[in-house]
Amino acid sequence: MPITLPWPGYQVHVFAPEPGAGGALWPKAQSDSLLKAAVQRDIHGIMSLGVIFKSERNPGVNLDLNEIQDNHHATYIADAVSQGYSGIYETWFADGWRNKIDQQTGQLSSYPKVFIGEEYIMNGVSVVEAVASGRKAACSIYEFLNNQS
Repeated sequence: MPITLPWPGYQVHVFAPEPGAGGALWPKAQSDSLLKAAVQRDIHGIMSLGVIFKSERNPGVNLDLNEIQDNHHATYIADAVSQGYSGIYETWFADGWRNKIDQQTGQLSSYPKVFIGEEYIMNGVSVVEAVASGRKAACSIYEFLNNQS
């Protein structure tokens, strides 16, 4: 049975510094065979929906926001300030960019195609908060894309 994409007509690209999909959870999963199998299953399921993973050694520095926006209908950026990317975000969005995020949608007021969400980092945001943030962003992006036509 073919899988129906929840975002018809849109290709999803993930840019991340890791060599493969799985983010910060993947190294932790290596030490637990049950967790490793679950993470592999979930990554395979996500990728089978047509998501394209692009490893970018330093995405906060090496990617051009204007080019990304020109080539994509919407952009989700994980708030990875604790990973050392806050300087590039200030370069992209200007000082005080955090105050310009719509708390309901995660949308950046000065860049309506950009959505900001929390990222799970081992001792920072909880997994539940990160998933809730990602779900909120996905719903906001879906609504945004549907209102563009």
